[in-house]
Amino acid sequence: METKGFVYIAGSGPGNKDYITVKAYEVLQNCDCVIYDALIDQELLSHTKVGCEKIYVGKMAGKHYASQDEINDLIIQKAHTHQVVLRLKGGDPFVFGRGGEEAEALIKAGIDFELIPGVTSAVAVPEMAGIPVTHRGVSRQVSIITGHVKEGTIDQHVNFQALAQSSGTLVFLMGLHALPIIVSSLLSAGQEASTPCAIISNGTKESEHVLRASLGDIEEKAKSDPLCVTPAIIVVGETSRYDFRSQAQRPLSHTSVSIVGTIDFNTRMGTLVKRYGAHCHSYPIVKIQPVHQETLEEKIAHLQDYTMLVFTSRNTIRLFFETFYEKGYDLRLLSSLKIAVIGEATAMYLKDYHFHADYIPDVYTSQALGELLTKVTTTQDRLLIPRALKGNDVLSTILSAAHRSFDEFALYDTVIDFPHPGLCEDDYLIFASSQGLKGYFEAGGQVSSHTQVICIGPYTAKMATRYPINHWILAQEASRQGILATLLEGVQHAKI
Repeated sequence: METKGFVYIAGSGPGNKDYITVKAYEVLQNCDCVIYDALIDQELLSHTKVGCEKIYVGKMAGKHYASQDEINDLIIQKAHTHQVVLRLKGGDPFVFGRGGEEAEALIKAGIDFELIPGVTSAVAVPEMAGIPVTHRGVSRQVSIITGHVKEGTIDQHVNFQALAQSSGTLVFLMGLHALPIIVSSLLSAGQEASTPCAIISNGTKESEHVLRASLGDIEEKAKSDPLCVTPAIIVVGETSRYDFRSQAQRPLSHTSVSIVGTIDFNTRMGTLVKRYGAHCHSYPIVKIQPVHQETLEEKIAHLQDYTMLVFTSRNTIRLFFETFYEKGYDLRLLSSLKIAVIGEATAMYLKDYHFHADYIPDVYTSQALGELLTKVTTTQDRLLIPRALKGNDVLSTILSAAHRSFDEFALYDTVIDFPHPGLCEDDYLIFASSQGLKGYFEAGGQVSSHTQVICIGPYTAKMATRYPINHWILAQEASRQGILATLLEGVQHAKI
């Protein structure tokens, strides 16, 4: 019997990657193939697993890359060759997303699938521009209309007479090219020329632009505004007068930051800088791949031979304890071991597994950790050190020179997966490891002359000297908080 995979039809949200749903993001991270549209945030593609097939079938106004029938056939074809296929669309797949047609095709082909709703741009884009589509006492209903033009006209089923008589908010999706038709149709149907309107271009993104005008002059103002571009949403109605966006200025407002690291690091670092107002772009191009599983299980089975366990990263902690618990080992095997970690953040992560670090260096580097271990151990101790396959040998060199007994083994490897390398033009570019920095440039990534590079530690900074970087800064401390402090200081200095 022919095997068939499983298909997810999902919406990626209104444009900015931050607004993808948790469910869709989980599928994105684990799917074998993703078939995606033009309106998704391209950064999302960096969050797929190594080996995931990525297929672009984008549609922009007037520039169709593939017909809907071709897309349907492609989804079915990939469902026969992959276990999990993600059809990723902009907004919500059932709000002018043609998701229903794809579902029909899958039903006809006998392929199992699941629908994952997305945050529709019809509501989210106006909201992020400060415009509520409903507001008590002003608008108690909202109409969502496609603005797509075919053969010089909007869908004949659009009842402009009814829309003009509505007291609610009108939201036109994909309507910028149809603006003259929308305006003339509403005016002809009796809509007041003084009705407030807004055109929101690149909604929810850093480049978002909002043009406000009345229905009578919105067309002329849009023509003369170079920032009024597609993709755009048109809002017609009294609520478009409002701008409920916060006016507060945060320390990193108007500062753009790119982050290169693992998914875990980028998520945490991104949350931190956005809390301070930064526009953040995440490139989790460093993928963690476990290796030597049998070696880890052998070491765990003989933990009684060691006096100390040394963790040099969050990844070693996670992989160690995942195996420890999955294989059902007795926690008492760890009762006689001291535990050392490379830094405070690693120590905090260790607490998630209900263990406290006995030793943490004052400076969060391999050099400082090695020097600390030579002070707190003797030649009678035996250390177990799980580590990354690729990494510096500073720790082992220091321990060997001090005649310490230790077993060091690779627990994971780092693989670079950078599907769309390009030029970083943000104000700052953060590198969380030397391997990430090396992988970024060797994959074809570039840095503009005005971008300042922040390196998490000295080994990453040393790697930076090998590549064409005009400005690089060493973080005040090898941690997310140290990077944040460096960012805040740099932005403040630039204002002086």
